[in-house]
Amino acid sequence: MKDGTTHLAHKAEHAVDMGEESHGAILAVNIADAAAGDTATLADTIVATTENLAALKDDERVANKVSDSFMGEAVLDKGYHSNRACWIWRR
Repeated sequence: MKDGTTHLAHKAEHAVDMGEESHGAILAVNIADAAAGDTATLADTIVATTENLAALKDDERVANKVSDSFMGEAVLDKGYHSNRACWIWRR
């Protein structure tokens, strides 16, 4: 807007591979309602990431490039916190 504010209808969350020897590959993108808090949309992004990595693990062409513990942990930026929620992801 001209006054510098924005009116967003949607927000995009990205899941990126940050592991050792990774190249910053985008693993999933989740489009969510912009009014939804980060902790409310995180589960959908994690589920999409897990589904995409499982599909890669099932593909014999690249299965050997995906670790058996492909969803061992998640690292989030400081916006993903809540006094009501604590996210611990273990496979």
